Amino acid sequence: HLFRSIYEATAYGTRHILTDLKAHGFEARRLFAGGGGAKSRLWLQIHADVLGLPLHLPREAESCALGAALVAAVHTGHFADLNEAAGQMVQLAEVLEPRPQHRAAYDEGFARWRHGHALMVERIIGYEPGTGGSSGVDSLRATANQRFFPRLWEAPPAPPPPEP
Repeated sequence: HLFRSIYEATAYGTRHILTDLKAHGFEARRLFAGGGGAKSRLWLQIHADVLGLPLHLPREAESCALGAALVAAVHTGHFADLNEAAGQMVQLAEVLEPRPQHRAAYDEGFARWRHGHALMVERIIGYEPGTGGSSGVDSLRATANQRFFPRLWEAPPAPPPPEP
């Protein structure tokens, strides 16, 4: 149960980010997974279920190495651009579809996670959700900077006078 709760909390955090992006005009219709996290089938399926989006799994799980190879192939002239390189070098192994029967439970869990997240943010930095911007991100950042980095808001010290 402990590991599953960590997987679910991570997926809720991803959903929170995607929800905020959507509120700002950017909507994801599909996601790709790679790297070490892509080795856990349970973690991937939980993400697909929580997000309600298909999760595309490339054949090459080491996405950082593949990305470097794409850039190198374009730079050395093997391909005209990254789209062409990706079209030739990136292959999907499979697509994990979200399971609709889990949607209601994860929607409820996400609502509880958002409430707990808002309380945590409020208590840690003294920020009240909903007090700035459409998502409050700018106000949250300003509150955090003023509370945790107050020296950033102070005038810099005057330079020493030149030596005679």
